[in-house]
Amino acid sequence: MLNIIHSNFMPLPTPGKPWSQVDWLFDMQADLARSKSTFYRVCSGKKHFINYIRSTYEMTVPIPPYYVNDEFDEYTLLRFKQYIDDLNISSSHAALILSVVRQVFETAIGNRWIELKSFIDFVLPTASRETDLRAPYTVAET
Repeated sequence: MLNIIHSNFMPLPTPGKPWSQVDWLFDMQADLARSKSTFYRVCSGKKHFINYIRSTYEMTVPIPPYYVNDEFDEYTLLRFKQYIDDLNISSSHAALILSVVRQVFETAIGNRWIELKSFIDFVLPTASRETDLRAPYTVAET
């Protein structure tokens, strides 16, 4: 497993790395992973969360430095869940991503890495195999 050594303090974002604080939070969570699959899930959650942040800015405008203590509020996870719901991805993948991001927030709050004290939680979607929801062929096709 890849172990990354972090500084004890969250880095300041820069114009070249506007979401370095978000990277740091997810990297800290990834370091807690006990398996490669958990590590890769955290990486996938980070990718989707950064894409969510990007989606909140106009594409023609450079993204300003993203300070998590200024941007994160109790509704951040709810807005992220809405973004994931709008992606129309499988329910099992959505549940996985949402669970990882929730864990990052819980770890960051618990370790006082961020000033946010709590967040409005959400109910994870029921994960099911979408391929089981419909028959592969009609009776006429068989």
